[in-house]
Amino acid sequence: MLEYLSTYKQTILGEYYKAIKTPIVYLVFIASFLVVLGVSIVYLINVAGMVDLNTNPWDHFINRTLAVNAIFMMLPFVVLLTSYSTYLEVRSNTWKYLYTLPQNRSVVYVSKLMVIIGMLMISLLTYGALVLVLGLFLDIAYPIFEFRYYVPDFSLFLYDVTHLFVALLGVISFQYWLSIRTKSIILPIGVGLLGFMIGFVLFTANNAYADYFPYAFAMKIKGFSMVKNSSADFCAWWGMSGGINAAACIGFTLLGVYQERGVRG
Repeated sequence: MLEYLSTYKQTILGEYYKAIKTPIVYLVFIASFLVVLGVSIVYLINVAGMVDLNTNPWDHFINRTLAVNAIFMMLPFVVLLTSYSTYLEVRSNTWKYLYTLPQNRSVVYVSKLMVIIGMLMISLLTYGALVLVLGLFLDIAYPIFEFRYYVPDFSLFLYDVTHLFVALLGVISFQYWLSIRTKSIILPIGVGLLGFMIGFVLFTANNAYADYFPYAFAMKIKGFSMVKNSSADFCAWWGMSGGINAAACIGFTLLGVYQERGVRG
């Protein structure tokens, strides 16, 4: 058992060190930076409209960045991250090398998936840090925002970011499985972006089918309000949508492992 875990650890570390030497690492940080920077620019060009005295400015700033991240950024980011991660192996023809290593091929499959999930986690952690840094920058530029006089609700922020992370796991597992099954980067990206557009339409139309469509789950983790902070109700989301998300994550991971062990040897 310990030897098996050690094999996983070594393979995951190998995939991680390989990933950080590729353009993927830039994608991870740029995705988070663009979200917070975009919202910060809106604050800078519309100071009067963004100031709400006698309320915690962190609540509004965090909620706006989280809404942009969950609704517009994370799904395309996940699609590009998974597709490009596997395409790098295809382009450099390293799959054959990986499968000649003296270890179970399912270990390679799961290890790369774990690294992709880890990259998502790093991106969300970077996003959280940037929210604090740029919030303080806005306060220095325009003290009328009064960020310095209030403390962010770290527990709610962590709560929301954690749920965003969980809501993306089903899509990651499917996109990764699809990317492994094809040598083209166009197909998984096309399927992923189509899923994102359908999910966005269902979400904006408040259609009940959004509760059953994994590409809309990240958008529905919270009753977003772009003006004031709204309460998060992850327990309600976790009913049907959470079950489908968990089934997609576990199902496509097990399917990929089975195919790697059964088809590829």
